[in-house]
Amino acid sequence: MKISFNNYNMATATGYGHASNKIVNTLTLNNFDVRYEDNNSDIEIFFGHPEDYVFFNKDSIKIGYTAWESTSMVKVWKEKLEMIDEMWVANQFCKDVFSKYTDKNIVVVPHGVDKTFTPQKRTYDGTLKFLHIGYPALRKNLYDVVNAFLDLYEGREDVTLTIKAYGKSNLDQYTHIPNINIIAEDYTSFEMVKLMKDHHCLVYPSLGEGFGLIPLQCLATGMPSIVTEGWCDYVKYAEDLKIDSTLKGHRFTSIHPGLMFEPNYNTLIEKMKYVEDNIEMLLEKYYDQAPDIIAEYDWEKIIVTHFNDVKQRFNL
Repeated sequence: MKISFNNYNMATATGYGHASNKIVNTLTLNNFDVRYEDNNSDIEIFFGHPEDYVFFNKDSIKIGYTAWESTSMVKVWKEKLEMIDEMWVANQFCKDVFSKYTDKNIVVVPHGVDKTFTPQKRTYDGTLKFLHIGYPALRKNLYDVVNAFLDLYEGREDVTLTIKAYGKSNLDQYTHIPNINIIAEDYTSFEMVKLMKDHHCLVYPSLGEGFGLIPLQCLATGMPSIVTEGWCDYVKYAEDLKIDSTLKGHRFTSIHPGLMFEPNYNTLIEKMKYVEDNIEMLLEKYYDQAPDIIAEYDWEKIIVTHFNDVKQRFNL
């Protein structure tokens, strides 16, 4: 089976780039025949938004692999979906959305974690360290994170918030707050893992995720993680820290038409306070469950199993 990736994304600091890198490397290490933009492959995969889909072999099986975050898709995408034979998505929410627009077979192919993300037995020395990752992606909701943190902990020296942003983002409006730390440069995967392991709790009230790699990675290290319930397929691993959410209109409609999951701000406050009051118990609990997360979401197992199934399903 000859596999062509038609938009191999090297920007590993992004979700698409990280996932592309892991999928291609896993396939290569397991002796699959992987090419790039090849016009002689049995199966072509475009990992990105439908507006960009491009394929090179008229006789190939064409796959669109797309992550999306709102309940409606961009109108011009509908005709692009006619190009493909099958669609892959990373979570059930995406499958439900795209099922409204195409009768093509839709397969959920979740993302995963690799051996970089290992459980860390964290200690609590009296200073509680919260972490938020993802700015300048506005849907990841830094606005609520900062407001909730300041409502609870402004002026406290024993509780801190680190904001990990990307692409030299400008967050000067927060630099004057003593217990908020800003990291605005890109990190390697190893630096990201160390950052996660240096903190006690992820705060991630995102309005929508096509999968949600960041919380899964944090959970795999044993980090308690506060996440929005609506889009999260692995919420069973954060059941006591999930944020109630409601599908509502939002301020990002020019990018994401339709509805997104609005997290309940009061629930966010409650969960952060719950973490503060129960941090030692939560650190032990989340450390103990991390091996189960790693086993269920092992990148290699997910990718090899899926592509073996593809080979059989299409008789390649």
